Amino acid sequence: MNIPLRNLCWILACLVAGISLPVTAVPQVHIASDGTKYLIENEAKYNWLQAHTECVSSDMQFAVLDSVEKNQAFVELLRQIGGKLPNLWIGHHDNFNTAEQLNRRFFSIINGYEIDFNNWDKGEPNNALYSEHCVHIDSSSDFRWNDHHCENKYGYVCEEPQKSTNVSCDMLDISKTVYELNQELSEDHKNHQNEVQVILNDNRLQTQNVLHEWQQSSMQTLDKSQKSINEIFARKPYLSAVIADVGPSIKQIIREAYNEISQFSHEAQHAIDGNSVDTQTSIMNKSEQFHEKLDENTNAVDGLLNQRGK
Repeated sequence: MNIPLRNLCWILACLVAGISLPVTAVPQVHIASDGTKYLIENEAKYNWLQAHTECVSSDMQFAVLDSVEKNQAFVELLRQIGGKLPNLWIGHHDNFNTAEQLNRRFFSIINGYEIDFNNWDKGEPNNALYSEHCVHIDSSSDFRWNDHHCENKYGYVCEEPQKSTNVSCDMLDISKTVYELNQELSEDHKNHQNEVQVILNDNRLQTQNVLHEWQQSSMQTLDKSQKSINEIFARKPYLSAVIADVGPSIKQIIREAYNEISQFSHEAQHAIDGNSVDTQTSIMNKSEQFHEKLDENTNAVDGLLNQRGK
């Protein structure tokens, strides 16, 4: 096959360029004996925060080794991989504790929980210069842990996010708690509503009693006044001219007083009954609005939890 010299030169240039291009290693995915899927970056060029970012951008999470079983399965995986592995960042930190060197608590970057299990190398964690806040796996010490400066450049380990029922259960528990709180609020509101109703009824009855007592007292006073006037006129017959003159007027005044007292008592009771009905209606309306709001809040929370739980 005859290839023009010009084309041959172009092909050779491309081949040379391809050979000289830097090859970037792609982090490899491995599955441990416990079924956990890990992504391991072998190039030591990431600080701790960068490693965390890389995990997130790969739709994974910073690996957290929080139990004997999980750590043992992961160490076995590293031994199977073999070769020269760099130090590997994992998602443990001491919450940037600058007050202590030894016996510090370490936490998971995934959920913020304290990590009870540990696999520290001898003499670690020592928080040298009070500035070693991040944890890496030391490949030179049988994959034990060491705390170190977070800006150091190492490889890293990500793991596949757990799609366990724990999240769903947690969401269900939260939803159930919100529902129970709303039910408690609803019951509490009903109790207060009943108490208000009782108070309104008691107040109405008390007001009725007061009005009745006032009406009775006023009538008795008028009766006494009528009797007293009659007794005066009976003892002093010489006042007959006065009786004839003012007697009908006095009696008319007393009768009118009777009528006004009765009418006022009736109107006052009617107004009180009307206010009680209006107040009760207003309370019932507010109660219904409150229950509707509780239902809206419950549905809104359920919607949010369902979205987060997917």
